[in-house]
Amino acid sequence: MLLKCGSDCDGVLAQFREPFARFLVGKGYADPELLCCETLPLYGLHHSPHVHFDTWEDELRATIEFGREIGYRHLPVIDGAREGVRYLASRGALVYPVTRRIHSDDNYEKTLQETRDWLREHFGEDVQEPHLVRNGDNKATFCKERELGVFIEDNPDEAKGIAEQCPDTLVVLMDRDYNRTHEILPANVQRGYGWIDSIRTIGRRFGVMV
Repeated sequence: MLLKCGSDCDGVLAQFREPFARFLVGKGYADPELLCCETLPLYGLHHSPHVHFDTWEDELRATIEFGREIGYRHLPVIDGAREGVRYLASRGALVYPVTRRIHSDDNYEKTLQETRDWLREHFGEDVQEPHLVRNGDNKATFCKERELGVFIEDNPDEAKGIAEQCPDTLVVLMDRDYNRTHEILPANVQRGYGWIDSIRTIGRRFGVMV
């Protein structure tokens, strides 16, 4: 059986939070203390007392500004991601990077091309063409269209949405300090403690990997 696996980019393949926080501090949008926070949320930085904007809309604009001025070309790779993706590909799995990198309509193609270039540099032929979710759409749509058997995600809201709309898909929630929630998630969401444990979780479901 051909295994088709979706993977989020930021927080699963690429490190985004720390570079974005450094950008905010450098622009004067946040105090340097933001870089010392032990738990830096994936989104919702506007709730932090160290950030100088108050709304999600302000954070959205700052994220778009990051994409235009800094871009995604030089983000570090998450520990274990290269090896994990290479292992999946070596077992015949098709790995589809799917990302909701925040963009405006006029920099969609720039963001998509930077994502392609970054993936080509770090993952080569081990991944398929990336899919950049357009504003107003969701990852579950892509999951259903490609009939993905697995989706690896770090955002619990995204994981829940994919699991509810794609009940036959195993959603692996990559454990992060910002996604530990007491909310009861759908039964097809399983937590993976790093890439090795996530692959083992996939193997237990599909019986093709260890």
